[in-house]
Amino acid sequence: LKEGYRVFDTAQKYRNEEGVGRGLRNAFAKGLVARDEVFVTTKVWVDNYGYEKCIASVLDSLDRLQLDYVDCLMPHWPGVGLGPKLAEENARLRRETWQALEWLQEQGLVRQLGVGNYNQRHLAELLEYAVVPPAISQFEVHPYNSRYDLVQFCQDNNIQVNAYSPLGGKGNKGAVTDLLLKDPVLRSIATKYGKTTAQVILRWDLQRGMVPIPKSSSLQHLHENADVYDFALSPEDMSAIQALDRGAFVILDSE
Repeated sequence: LKEGYRVFDTAQKYRNEEGVGRGLRNAFAKGLVARDEVFVTTKVWVDNYGYEKCIASVLDSLDRLQLDYVDCLMPHWPGVGLGPKLAEENARLRRETWQALEWLQEQGLVRQLGVGNYNQRHLAELLEYAVVPPAISQFEVHPYNSRYDLVQFCQDNNIQVNAYSPLGGKGNKGAVTDLLLKDPVLRSIATKYGKTTAQVILRWDLQRGMVPIPKSSSLQHLHENADVYDFALSPEDMSAIQALDRGAFVILDSE
């Protein structure tokens, strides 16, 4: 908050709702920020999919966050598992869970609805039956996994993209952070603008119309990650970064 951050990404699976809620409550009490100055997202874990279970779990999330509402609520994944045997169950649970999210929004407990890790077919299916279409789609994006088709689909349907693991998902088994930060193309571009490689990557996200969600426990990096609004990448540099795409997933391809 002191570094100017106002967007907070939580999830039932992360088990960070209680900590974020405590921090925000203290900030509100001290007058550091007002509730309407922060944007809080949480995500429903797969164990809580289905109409009634989803609603009950979100009420618990609100208690942990110590909030009357969340700004965005989304299912974390498009199903409880992968494989054709689960396809029918996953489709049923996606629909029931989305209907629960719509009900929660009607009650004023949620401002916007979104989805996590949905691929194009999941989004197309959702758009067929949703009374309230998703406002936000959160999925993995970084220069080695640019997701251009999915980003374009979202933008064509007025869905804001939130890019997680924008710096390569450091700390995860398949992380490519170290490779990205040492990538000669990215380092050359960073030198050209007098910025860090991480700042170049985040600026690339912003110029693609996405909202990146970088993760850091370092105050220095928190400050650096926010210092990306005083320069713009040239079309040539944007294209050079695009050419780095390998389709490399750090987390998991939900397809």
